[in-house]
Amino acid sequence: MQMLFRRAFLAVELVLLISLASNAVADDLTIWHVKAVHPEGFLLNVKALDQSGGIHDVKAFEEDGNRHLMDVKALMGGKRIPVKILVSDDAYAPVKAIADDGTILDIKVLTPEGKKLDVKGVRRSGSIIHIKAIAPDGRFYGIKAIWASFTM
Repeated sequence: MQMLFRRAFLAVELVLLISLASNAVADDLTIWHVKAVHPEGFLLNVKALDQSGGIHDVKAFEEDGNRHLMDVKALMGGKRIPVKILVSDDAYAPVKAIADDGTILDIKVLTPEGKKLDVKGVRRSGSIIHIKAIAPDGRFYGIKAIWASFTM
């Protein structure tokens, strides 16, 4: 695992591998919500946080009916900005959004109590990096794309 995090500035596209059914038409761009799943079954919001306190949505974009590999972006000022896993020497790889000007935004899970949980790459299986929210007690919450019944 340490080998994965050795080279600085290497970024890996954050992808969600899912195979959930939807009614999307192949030519449409279908937007999925990105949520953390609490062990008690409720969903928590995944957001990009900028340095001035702004909160931005994080969405998964299904293109041409491909529900197995989606494009995850933060929505900032009407633009889609990439969400990446940054290589680091930390135990877990940081997940960040990167604006056009190079500004790095934190990706966090927001709880109903107002807490902010880290979102990190916690494990690797071949070329797949498992993304989880990390609870205050150290438990991992799954990060999932949930179909939102609208298209763009």
